[in-house]
Amino acid sequence: MNKNEAMKSVYEALPILQEINRLYFKARSIEQQASVITVKTQRSKARISWIPAIIAAFIVFYILDIFFELFVAGRSGYVVPIFIISSLILCFVIYKFIRKSLNFNPNAPNKGLSAARNEIDLISDQIFRLASENSEILEKIPRDYRNYEAVSYFEKLFANGQADSMKEAVNLFDEYVHRSKMESNTERSLMIARQQSLMLQNIEFNSARAADAASVGAFFSVLNYLK
Repeated sequence: MNKNEAMKSVYEALPILQEINRLYFKARSIEQQASVITVKTQRSKARISWIPAIIAAFIVFYILDIFFELFVAGRSGYVVPIFIISSLILCFVIYKFIRKSLNFNPNAPNKGLSAARNEIDLISDQIFRLASENSEILEKIPRDYRNYEAVSYFEKLFANGQADSMKEAVNLFDEYVHRSKMESNTERSLMIARQQSLMLQNIEFNSARAADAASVGAFFSVLNYLK
């Protein structure tokens, strides 16, 4: 592949990968927001279930205290431990009953999370279609470099006359990656770029299995590449 062909391949692939990159980060943002909301919801439910339990505990202690005052002589020997243990047991039973009454289940499906997953599924469809419909263009880019980070770097190299072939652009990018590994922020962006390359490889490998739109979600989800 000569310089002109390499430049053409890069310029054609760049807007496609830019859109895939935008969709990828959109899905990433939705997934992170949904995770935060889910944790907050679970904590809120847990706190709510404790409030009536604490109130009930005071009532139980008060009733038992009256019972022991009226029917048990003194507070010596085994009376005090029995009083404490029986109070704790009754409080725990009441607490469990209240949690069950509130239908509290920390692993129960969350409506907000379900909506987020549905939105991410739609984004997965968009990414899959975009990559599949432009597979001929993307295949001109070396497989491990089919991500926005790498191709935008190639574009700068060709625009500034720093590379005369795809092979040279790839080598210069590898040198850039090697230099950048000591910088945590850059290393993070490069890790995300590798995830996007793996995502597109997965789409390429499985594209023949997608007989229709409904089958896409069965084996491809951008969620697998957000970590």
